[in-house]
Amino acid sequence: MRRLLPLFAISLTLVACDSGDKPKDEGGDKKEAAKPKPKPFEGELTVALIEGMGRESKERPSPFDPWEDAFANVQAKLGTPTKVDGKDHHWAVVEGDKCAYFTLEKDGDKVGIVDGPGTIDKAMKSMHDECIVKSGGEPPSAKIDPNAPQPPTDGSAVKPTVLRAGVAGAAPNWIGRTVTLEGTYFSTSTSSATGSDQKTVILSIVDSKDAHDESVGCRLVDGLEPPKATQYDPIRVSGKVSDTFGGYLEDCKVEAAAPEAADGGGDAAPAEEGADADAKADEAPPADAPPADAKAADAKADG
Repeated sequence: MRRLLPLFAISLTLVACDSGDKPKDEGGDKKEAAKPKPKPFEGELTVALIEGMGRESKERPSPFDPWEDAFANVQAKLGTPTKVDGKDHHWAVVEGDKCAYFTLEKDGDKVGIVDGPGTIDKAMKSMHDECIVKSGGEPPSAKIDPNAPQPPTDGSAVKPTVLRAGVAGAAPNWIGRTVTLEGTYFSTSTSSATGSDQKTVILSIVDSKDAHDESVGCRLVDGLEPPKATQYDPIRVSGKVSDTFGGYLEDCKVEAAAPEAADGGGDAAPAEEGADADAKADEAPPADAPPADAKAADAKADG
């Protein structure tokens, strides 16, 4: 037993020396060197470049992708953002009547919402203005033309062309205001969503029969029926102004429409007009005429 102890001690010493002399193998634990991030694109941003960020694009990130890599890849394609609004990073550009945009949301160290690409036509005024802001510009609707019509302060009615000119030149003063519109009824469009009984009713109103190139839409309050008016009847409505299609009324109510009184489309019977109405007036007996039964009794007695 005494002979075994020294041998055991010697082997422990050799093991300890062997483990201490071995160099550490750092190669297996060492991660591959990170690839350098691509440099931001320095050319001119165009609508075509933004539209190229569709789902088929390799540079288009997805939600939950690592932010740093995704952001670098988008910048390599589109350049630096045209506007940063909190977590939202926008790339947008205006060409002619169109504005294109692409937006990435930064959610911590990940990508949040990916919005776009989208291309907005100038006819969609509010959305087009939002796109202009994303491009770093100021939308025309933010500027006020001192010569543009202003909304009335005395409750008087305006014509469709006046409302449209006001929205075009002084939108901040008109949008959101409740105004009365007076003009000529042109048409009604009715639609409803699939599976819903709720109808959307929009009246189209123009200045007059001879001036119907520019119309204003009047979206009736939900549940109201359209008036039983015929084309080019006079009509008066009220509603909240929006800049949709260059001038529009939301939450609209009919105040007066021929031939009916204004009730948004009630059951009032149309007034009688023309020769038939005059003939019926001529046939009516005078106020002091005796009842028809009395006349008949007198005639029988005479016979």
